[in-house]
Amino acid sequence: MAITTYEEEVQLRILTGKEVGKLIGKMGANRVAVISVSNLICNVLSGSAIASFMENGGGVAYNFIVEPLKTEEELAERIRNYNPDTIILSYGGELPVDDLKKSLRKMLKALGQKKVNANLILHVRAYLAGGLDYSLEDSEVKNYLENNKLFVYTADLDHGIMIMNKIDLVDGKPRLTPLLYVSISFEHNVLLNKSLAGRKVLFEK
Repeated sequence: MAITTYEEEVQLRILTGKEVGKLIGKMGANRVAVISVSNLICNVLSGSAIASFMENGGGVAYNFIVEPLKTEEELAERIRNYNPDTIILSYGGELPVDDLKKSLRKMLKALGQKKVNANLILHVRAYLAGGLDYSLEDSEVKNYLENNKLFVYTADLDHGIMIMNKIDLVDGKPRLTPLLYVSISFEHNVLLNKSLAGRKVLFEK
C-alpha cells in the first residue's frame, strides 16, 4: 500500500503529467486526445499533461472522459471526429487492476472498430499491470494495435528521468525501446519513490 497522502498523490500526478506533456511535444505531436476515466486523480494527470504539451509542443489537445452512462463506442466516435495524431490512454493507478484491463481493452476495441488511427501512448501502470497483454488476447484489438504505433512512458528513478518508449510487438509479445527522455525534479523522484513504497533516491537535490 502506498504511504503517500492523497495530497501527495495529486501532486505526483501533476508532476508526472508535466513531464509526459514535454515528452509528447518532443515526439512531434500536433493534435492530442487524452482518454481518462471519470475520477479526479486520473484527470489531474491528464490535465497537467495537456497543459504541458500545449505549452511545450505548441499543438492542441482535448481530454475525453469515459463516463459511466456512455459507451466506449460513443467516445470513440467523438475521438474519430476530433482526428488526433496521438492518443494517450490515461488508465492509471486509481482503478482496480481487473477493471483497468477490461476498460482499456474495451476502449481499444472501440477505437479499432471506428478506425481511429493514431500513435497510442499507454499509462505505465496499465502496461505493468498487464493491460496490454490482456488486450492482445482479443484478436480484433491485436490487429488494431499491430497497425498503429504503440508507446509507453516509464521512469528511471536511479537516474532521475522519465522515458518515452516505443513498444514493438515481436511474436505477439511487447518489447520496449527507449526513444526520448526528460529529467525529473528531486520532488518528483521523492514522491515516486514514496508512492512505490520507498525505493532509495539515488541522485542529489
